[in-house]
Amino acid sequence: MILPIEVLIALLVWGTLVGVDLVSLPQMMIARPLVAGTVAGAILGDIPTGLKLGVVFELLQYDILPVGAVRYPEYGPATVAAVATAHSAPGGGVLGLGLGALVGLVTGLLGVTTPVVAQRDVHEDISGRSFKADYQSFGVFAALRANFRVGCCVTPCGRHW
Repeated sequence: MILPIEVLIALLVWGTLVGVDLVSLPQMMIARPLVAGTVAGAILGDIPTGLKLGVVFELLQYDILPVGAVRYPEYGPATVAAVATAHSAPGGGVLGLGLGALVGLVTGLLGVTTPVVAQRDVHEDISGRSFKADYQSFGVFAALRANFRVGCCVTPCGRHW
């Protein structure tokens, strides 16, 4: 099923907001897969699929504790991609949910690069500046840019499977 451009743009905006909410701003907990999937399902007019995949990825997220330097998949934006894929899958039903779960797992792993990108951006921002600069604000903006890119990149990946 081909989705209208307005719906695709709404999903991209929602996935980007979810990606930014992960560790940057505003941290309203919209990056939780249950919330991200439900809203994505509402955008698509298919709330049950959003809830089902949101629960699946919420449970998968509980398996990995974000303690220390562990890197874990970005299941928030990946859930948006999974719901869009499941909704658009031919035949829908269980096949669509399985395909959506597979796409969500793969696209979630794309978001693992967030800390690496943020560290690179912070290094580029502060190199060449005086030591009296406010390094904390540079780090916040670099992390915000990195999460914005992850949200923009991970969300549309699911739509092209």
